[in-house]
Amino acid sequence: LADAVRAYQKEKGLTVDAIVGPSTKRNLNGTQKDRIQTIIANMERWRWMPRDLGKMHIRVNIPEYRFRIMSDNNVIHEERVVTGKITNQTPIFSDQMETVVFNPYWYPPKSIIQNEILPGARVNPNFVNKKGFQVSNSRGQRVNPMSVNWNTAKPGKIFFRQPPGPRNALGEIKFLFPNKHAVYMHDTPTKYLFKRDVRAYSHGCIRVRDPRRLAEIILGHDANWSKRQIGSAIAAGQNRKVTLQKKLPVHVSYFTAWVDESGETRYGHDIYGHDRKIWAAYAGRPIPRDPADPKALAEQRRAAARKAQQSQPQNLQSLFATIFNND
Repeated sequence: LADAVRAYQKEKGLTVDAIVGPSTKRNLNGTQKDRIQTIIANMERWRWMPRDLGKMHIRVNIPEYRFRIMSDNNVIHEERVVTGKITNQTPIFSDQMETVVFNPYWYPPKSIIQNEILPGARVNPNFVNKKGFQVSNSRGQRVNPMSVNWNTAKPGKIFFRQPPGPRNALGEIKFLFPNKHAVYMHDTPTKYLFKRDVRAYSHGCIRVRDPRRLAEIILGHDANWSKRQIGSAIAAGQNRKVTLQKKLPVHVSYFTAWVDESGETRYGHDIYGHDRKIWAAYAGRPIPRDPADPKALAEQRRAAARKAQQSQPQNLQSLFATIFNND
């Protein structure tokens, strides 16, 4: 049975681990009608993409949790990414990369200050020190975190930044393509998340598994930087911004169906519910709630509970039939 599951996972482009986890279950349970609707939704989404993606460009695919660097329609590099949670969705947009920053500072946005940092500091005033934050007041003056009354502190009155170093949430490098969403690509100290099939864990930005290699390709193409130069820039430990001589197009996309290098159609999880909204619009039905909507989440939990109660264990014969498409 384990060999059969592995063979099915390999065929479908899934992680080959012989475990019938969420991704494998979704592929097993998908009907022909589901696939047709998925392909139609993705054909519509392709109409929204720029006609000219750029001779060389970066294309991030959120449902696939992966990005590719394309040059003359050929994939020259691809790697895993972590994207936004359902409650902090990575937006779909196109822009141009302008800057690579080594040893970046991190200035957490207001939402993270409000929802994570201040509550943590109120429970334990040493929380700020443990996370490596520097604190300043509204006049830009550094203050001792232990001297702050965290119960009355508010975003806009107190400010945080993480200096470069091992605790920095952006890791060693960030890649900036300025946009209204304040989304960018960056390194991360939480490398273990890249081992997972579903990698929607960020606050909306795109975490890259191997940022050094990405920097090598971008800066090597733009200004003939070598691997050694990039290593030296990181090892210096100093914040350094490198402006690209030629801006690089970046397309953050959302395709739940795509064709791989072997010509096989692959399917990803519609984690943000975008396909359902497109198909509802086509069918003239009300647009379903966003998966992050609290009422929608509650409905999903109730539906999952009902399905679990109604479902029966699948016997070996029926599982083999599903895997090998036997009648």
